[in-house]
Amino acid sequence: MTKRALLIGINYRGQDGELGGCINDVKAVKKMLVNRFKYNPRRVLMLTDDTKKKPTRRNILRYLRWFARKLRRGDTFYLHYSGHGSRAWDRQGDEPDRFDETIVPIDMKDITDDELNNLFLKRLRRGVKVFAVVDACHSGTAMDLPYNYRFEGSHARTAFKGGVREVGSDSGETSDDESNDGEPIREGEEHRGTAHVKLVKRSRGRAQRRRPPRARVVMISGCRDYQTSADAYIDGRYQGALTAHLLKVLNKYRSKPPSLKSLMTGIHALLENEYEQEPQLSAGHRLKLHRHRFNL
Repeated sequence: MTKRALLIGINYRGQDGELGGCINDVKAVKKMLVNRFKYNPRRVLMLTDDTKKKPTRRNILRYLRWFARKLRRGDTFYLHYSGHGSRAWDRQGDEPDRFDETIVPIDMKDITDDELNNLFLKRLRRGVKVFAVVDACHSGTAMDLPYNYRFEGSHARTAFKGGVREVGSDSGETSDDESNDGEPIREGEEHRGTAHVKLVKRSRGRAQRRRPPRARVVMISGCRDYQTSADAYIDGRYQGALTAHLLKVLNKYRSKPPSLKSLMTGIHALLENEYEQEPQLSAGHRLKLHRHRFNL
């Protein structure tokens, strides 16, 4: 079993919309991967404004395809993107809001959520484990994964066609069983302010399930699709608000990694009084949030 990582941090130096904290983000993440999760530094690839290979559209897609070929059953892959996110008109007819979500390489040639799904996720082998963090604006469904969990404060709820059940609360991890894995509600049945799991995509005129990737994929994004993510001055330097607070929560769990529920509610608790963004969690398969750990 091999651990590999691709860390992309783009400050867009000298360009309109220059950012301050994206390179700091991926440097801090690399330190975490190497020191805590025992990644071999030689298997952690960084693409930033400062690296020899720049984070252009061509290079990002090239390396994602390379990793998809290289990864084998039992391998773990961590992907981190800190930079601009944007939106583009949906040309495939699969977005309920008629916009594709995009990441913005250093050459400003956007990569859409459809491209990340088709050119990377669909090429991964069964048995590969992928964790992705996308710290960017409009990133809620940046990989077009079929299940999206929404959180508010320290509560997470899973919404079903028959109602809404709580997954957890402030008191800590609560029990869960198979009866909590009902049919997800479809896109468009919004419950603003609650957290729920649902199908992410629907083509116009008929519900359509996107075939989940063969790999086990989990993604944390900086905000909902219609929101922005902060590049902020935190603890004496510029950082992405999501990345900084994700690392803070992880540092509180030194003996073992937190569950995804504890991680996400912890991030929300730190962010909610200072930032308007609402980080999201998406997956290629249904998750037990209190059982599935952020174990890289």
